[in-house]
Amino acid sequence: MITRLKDFFITKLTLFLMSISKIEKETLTNQNKSSNDNKNNDRRATQGQLADSLLNGEITKEVENFRWRTYKILRQIEGLESTIIGYDDDGFPIVETKKINRKESLSKIKLDEYDNYELEMVVDNTPITVSIADTLKTINDDELIDEIQHNANFKNTYPLTIKRKIISSFDIEKYTKKLNVRIIDNNKRLLEFYISKYPDIENKTHKLFINKLKKTIDNPNSSNIFNIDSVYFITNKTIGVVDLLEFEFNNLIYDKTIEFDGYYVVKFVGEIEKNGLDLTNKYLNEKLEIKYDNKVKK
Repeated sequence: MITRLKDFFITKLTLFLMSISKIEKETLTNQNKSSNDNKNNDRRATQGQLADSLLNGEITKEVENFRWRTYKILRQIEGLESTIIGYDDDGFPIVETKKINRKESLSKIKLDEYDNYELEMVVDNTPITVSIADTLKTINDDELIDEIQHNANFKNTYPLTIKRKIISSFDIEKYTKKLNVRIIDNNKRLLEFYISKYPDIENKTHKLFINKLKKTIDNPNSSNIFNIDSVYFITNKTIGVVDLLEFEFNNLIYDKTIEFDGYYVVKFVGEIEKNGLDLTNKYLNEKLEIKYDNKVKK
């Protein structure tokens, strides 16, 4: 139970930090807009407070400090796993916390025999669903929507971000369960997209995609589903590496598709664009680091 709660906290916190990064990019993009619009807006009663700044995408000193402290917490609990090993005389759980080596976990991953490249990491591509709060914001009090409208209005986002110059009839990232990254050389990686062979009842178009994929295996040029230019992701509970690292691979070239362990494995060869950039480094606050190391009270 404690482990599940900790994983839930880390996941939500990581997603929140990703959103902060997105907000910052959007804020910087719009910083050259005329300031006249701001003069016409009434000053909010909560303006200047941390929560207000976060909600309105304002990068203030408080937001920067909060972001640094959050990253610091994530780094401190990185790889820790807590399990209940018993209960004391009062019925309270006895918890054991130990460090998990994510590199060692790679040895437990089953690989196909078509390639012998070393496995570097395994990226979980479980979709990030829309929150209840976000759903309620878009629905009027007297408005009801059916499943079709819901699926049309609320799109899941995925840890894997695919860039493509040509629009595809199917987006492979929507059907990928996990991505294996294997080392070819210093500059190239083999990217393996694992797609379940069995129908996904939660994904209405999964069966259509599988039928299209099977027809494309022997003649990959007959379809546009393999038109992928780059793959981007930020690590979060990724096997083999720590969290909050930024990876990007470009100039992808389709290699082959195989059947393995209940999956269709679609393989691409890609070149390294970003190789594990630590997102926490650019938010390093030296003054706060010194205070933290000296255990100075907040």
